[in-house]
Amino acid sequence: MKIHEVQLQTPSLSLVQDFYHRLLDLDFQPGLPGTIVLQTGLSQLHFTENASASGIHHFAFNIPANQLNAALSYLRRRSIRLIPNANGEEIIQFPNWHAQSVYFLDPVGNIVEFIARQDLHNDSQRPFGPDALLEISEISYSGNSR
Repeated sequence: MKIHEVQLQTPSLSLVQDFYHRLLDLDFQPGLPGTIVLQTGLSQLHFTENASASGIHHFAFNIPANQLNAALSYLRRRSIRLIPNANGEEIIQFPNWHAQSVYFLDPVGNIVEFIARQDLHNDSQRPFGPDALLEISEISYSGNSR
């Protein structure tokens, strides 16, 4: 699935902006007042500040199928802690989906996933960086948003 636009509320726009721009090197565009827009490949991720926003979002970025280890190194160089599975493994295997993922939290508790899907045949020889986030392919929500 390719998602073109996701709009999320966040209790702290400055924390989100700092994380995605400074740590992940994603470019952002100012949106409406109290909003930022991150362009990630074919998708846009909009964050709007809402002090009473609660709950946790999970969203996944497709990355080139051959670059999961490069993504792992990229995150480690930025001191981003990964979320391991119950066995302590940082690379999560999805054999039925022909995919592998790594998960981490942003500063407001959203679960971010980089997923390498072998069936997409989207290998890249370019170094892993912000351009390797090809599009948002999953989104879910848990909790209440006011």
